[in-house]
Amino acid sequence: AGDIITNTASLTFRGASAITSSNVVTTTVSEPTLGLSKRSNPASGSTVEAGDTVTYTVAITNRPGPSASTASALIVRDTLPPFMRDVAPVPAVTLDGSPLTTPADYTSSYNSASGLQRLTFAQSFSLPVGSVLQIQYSAVVSPFVPVGTALTNQAQASWSSLPGAIRRHRNYGLVPDTTTLTV
Repeated sequence: AGDIITNTASLTFRGASAITSSNVVTTTVSEPTLGLSKRSNPASGSTVEAGDTVTYTVAITNRPGPSASTASALIVRDTLPPFMRDVAPVPAVTLDGSPLTTPADYTSSYNSASGLQRLTFAQSFSLPVGSVLQIQYSAVVSPFVPVGTALTNQAQASWSSLPGAIRRHRNYGLVPDTTTLTV
């Protein structure tokens, strides 16, 4: 991002007395740069017990800058640790504090065997520069969790610089962050 591309065209042909050149056109390349933070309540590093409810929050920010642009084709993967996978999480998703809806803005899927929750945002959705996308959900610690178990939850985001299926566009990510609780 921030690279400058210069393009000049000229035309020549036989029998011409002059060569015509175009004006010089410069374009600054702009690209999205996302940051991801993962938090839990109780906070990472805390001790939890069987039956406790943990609230997870993922915040994805499209960082502003002189060559920033909107992010498209956003996919968020959030993996619950073993002993917290019994109930499918129900995410609440907001963009700059305003609620998003499924399936208009995103779809959500969950695999209880792997703990993977996947949110795929619609082709019409883009994350504007300076905006924050927040995903929040709760999970319950299993009554069968062994004492001393570390419960590490990881979220990752990937995105594109252009919406839709476009050949040779740039894909970005995976940008990860984790939070760990101990039983």
